Amino acid sequence: MTELEKYNIDSFVYIWKKTGMSLEQVLDKFSFLEGNENADEYYDYVIQYYNSLQF
Repeated sequence: MTELEKYNIDSFVYIWKKTGMSLEQVLDKFSFLEGNENADEYYDYVIQYYNSLQF
């Protein structure tokens, strides 16, 4: 995963969590990754970042 990809994921996850989306809803937004050979890495990163955000 590149730094640009991480930045983009962080931006979207931050906004979505800030507006009240649950982790399940956020993960659903990334469902387009299904079938990608690195999908697990992306999902793990999304979960870790989402859980690290404290509002």
